[in-house]
Order: sequence, then C-alpha cells, then structure tokens
Amino acid sequence: MVYRYNCCFLIFFLCSCLYADLDAKKRKKGALDKGSQSCCIQEAVQEESLEQQEKDAEENTKEEDVGEQEKKERRYIVRVLLYSWTDDHEKSIQLKSPEGFWVIDPQNKSHPLVFNTDTLSIDTIGGNLCLEGKKVARDHFYLVPKEGCISFNGRQYKGAFLIVHDRRNILLINCVDLEDYICSVLHTESWPGWPLEVNKVFAIASRSYTIAMMQQANKKNSSYHVCNTNLHQTYTGTHSVKILHDAVEQTKGLFLTYENKPVIAMFDSCCGGIVPAHIINFDFVKAPYLARSYPCEHCKCCKIYQWKVKYDRTELEQIFASLIPNFLRLKDMRVSKKDKAGLVQEVMLKPGSYTTSGKRLYSLLKGVKSFCFTIRRNKTTFTFTGRGFGHHLGLCQWGAYEMVSDGFDYKRILYFYYPGTKLARLSRVSKDDEDHEQTEIKNELNE
Repeated sequence: MVYRYNCCFLIFFLCSCLYADLDAKKRKKGALDKGSQSCCIQEAVQEESLEQQEKDAEENTKEEDVGEQEKKERRYIVRVLLYSWTDDHEKSIQLKSPEGFWVIDPQNKSHPLVFNTDTLSIDTIGGNLCLEGKKVARDHFYLVPKEGCISFNGRQYKGAFLIVHDRRNILLINCVDLEDYICSVLHTESWPGWPLEVNKVFAIASRSYTIAMMQQANKKNSSYHVCNTNLHQTYTGTHSVKILHDAVEQTKGLFLTYENKPVIAMFDSCCGGIVPAHIINFDFVKAPYLARSYPCEHCKCCKIYQWKVKYDRTELEQIFASLIPNFLRLKDMRVSKKDKAGLVQEVMLKPGSYTTSGKRLYSLLKGVKSFCFTIRRNKTTFTFTGRGFGHHLGLCQWGAYEMVSDGFDYKRILYFYYPGTKLARLSRVSKDDEDHEQTEIKNELNE
C-alpha cells in the first residue's frame, strides 16, 4: 500500500523517529491523540527463501484491504540532509505547510507548540539558531505538518523536518519513511518510461544502498543518514508517477544482503562492458559483491554505451591553469596508465611532467562520461572517446533494462550484478505485537 501520513502528530526521539497513529475523526478536528501508541523502529536481517518472499507478497496484497488490514507495517525512517549552512552567515529559509505546523522539542515531546501560519522561517542571527526571528534554546527541534507535506524551495516533502545546530553548521533534515524515500529516488535515478520490472530492480538496489548508509551513519552518530544529491542518491521529494509507486509497493521491504549485512548496492547508467573485478584502487574486501568477475554484455546496444567529445586546446588550458601552478600551454595530453579493466589511472600533460588521474578528468570535463577512454590530439583539438556512463561498479541500468527485455526477472538481474548476495525483507509486526514495541529494542537503523 502507499503509506498515508497522519500529519496531526508525529513523535520523534533524538536518534530515532517515532510515528504516532491518530483517530481519523480527531485528525479532521485537529485534535491531538495523546493516547496513541508510537512505533519503535527495528532493523530486520531475517532472510527468506524466494518462495517465501513471493508468498508473503501475495499475503500482503490481501491483507492491505482498507478496513480489514490485519497487520501493521513497521516504519523505517531515513534522515535526508536537504540543506546546510554555517551559523556565521545571516540567513533565513522558509518552510511552508498550508494547515500550519507543530514544533516539537525532543525534551518535551508531549507539549508541542502550534503554529497556525502556513509559513515558518528558520534563521541564523548573530550565530544563533532562530525560529521566526526568536532564538531557539535547543540545538535541535522537529517541525511536523498538521496536514499533508512540507514545502521547501518549491518541492513537497513527506514526513517531518529536523533542524539541527551542529557545532557551527545548521542542518535541514527531512525525516521520511524509507519506502516514500525510495519512491522519490526512483523519480530521479530511474529513466522515464521504463517498465515495471526494471524499476523493481532499481527499488531493491536503492533500498539496499540506503539501509547500508543508515547503518554507517548511525555508527558515526551522524545527524543524518544520506544527502539529497548524487553523493548518495538524488532526492527531490514527492511525485505522482504510478509505475514507480507500484515498483516500490511490490518490492516493499526487500533488500540485498551479503553475509547477513545489507550491501552498498552501487549502480551506474551504463557499465561499458568492463569487468569490475579488474578495477584497481577499490577495496573489494569490504564489498566483495561488487567484484563481478564477468562482463555485462547486455548494454552494448544502448545509446550511451559509447561516447565521444572534443575539447579545444585553449579551453583545456584554462581549466588546467586554474589547477596547476605556472601551467601556461598544453602541447599534448595522453593516457599513460590504465588498469586491467581498461580504466584510466593516469594522464600525462605536456610540456613538463604534469599528471592527473582519469577520475580527476572525469570530474573536470563534463563531456567525459566514464573512466574508460582514450585521448587523441589533432592540431588544436583533443578528442576523448570512451565506453560506459558512470563509475562502472554495481548495477548497470541499461544492462538491466535489456535483461528485462530478454525475459529476466528482478531476482536474476540483481544476482547477476551483485554476485553472492541474497534477498531479505525488513521485519514486520502485527497489531497484537504493538505493546511489545513500547520496550527499548536495540537496533541499528534508527537507534
């Protein structure tokens, strides 16, 4: 099912986000149901057989009939960094919610402040964190919409917002249900018009990556789990693309594990047919499931498998001059070292003996789409010709698309790109178990 957020009241602890259920009638009246039980978030690493997963999926579909639902799903909360700035800058940002906000102090959760205005300003004044121009005594607090979503920079976000004053940094963090987060990620990381089955692949890969990042962040006591940029996964809030919602719903809770731990399920647009196990300067000991020892040949026919771009010498000289002291003129440039996978490790610039890495050129030159390329000089121009689109590790999106076209299902595709992994499902809890959720349960996802 698509989660329905009850936005009248959400209780969030400092290091875990707890959602409270409210009676529908009270929600309409705007009343606070203080007696509603909050759900503690617990990680699950219980693996299931594929047959059991399919059986559960069928049972879930039947159970989720409105009014006859027998089970209540645990909610796993992702903390996504949307924006940050330092407190030495006088700054003000606006958050919008049509019906107003609750402001929750984590040390006084039972008495939230009510703001019936549709806009709240978060400010830094004289190095202090302020709300509506008034200094906030705490170093963090939550904003919960009374109804619907919160809007920031023209985008709508489900869940609640956590504002943190961490040392000299002000952090704006969206606390959102894991499944809603994955659905939003698909809108930016998938490709428009692609079929349901390939989006199921992407949903599981993205969910696996997110859970792994949540565990890593909690071990570091970080205020947030992931950023909203491609440093992790691009996240831009809500959307209404049905096929993406369906892909998330039909794979709800499924993620990949390796030796009972969630995997960092990296992916790129097109791998270019290289063998990841041959890549050097990557620690495959920590992620052996990324050391695929065979090539992906499914992406060969896609339009981004090969690419070519030309740069004028003067344009390159300007770029290198800003990075290399006393660099004046580019006479020649050639690839001087590759690894066994064919990825560029070193590029030499002449005159002189300046060198740079393939990854560095990839980040500097927007036309260079991967680390697998050659360079050819022709008088005053340099032509880069390469294969692949991205970092060449993990899932190849275009390869997965072609595999779906050839009849592969999501399980076979995931096992092809992440060898040695197994599917697991996040644990669920029935209504009969709700009382047990009131106890402190040690977990890694939202402790």
